[in-house]
Amino acid sequence: AIRFRLGSIPIPSVLHPAGYDISIFEMADAHDRHEFFATLPVRRNVDAVIVNSFNIVPEEVEKLSNMKVPIVGINIPSMPR
Repeated sequence: AIRFRLGSIPIPSVLHPAGYDISIFEMADAHDRHEFFATLPVRRNVDAVIVNSFNIVPEEVEKLSNMKVPIVGINIPSMPR
């Protein structure tokens, strides 16, 4: 089971009561990550992306920005605006 937490708080327990559905895409390697960003515009079912513990590259930031998708970073360096 995937445990998606912010500290000791499970993120779904906070977001579900607020009306948000959570889809977790676990990415084990660069191929998984490429597939996620390559198919994201086709799925069009994302309101925001939470990036946990990897550096999002400028091209990925630009793709999300062009789609008007907010990015939340957890345990990552600051992203350029």
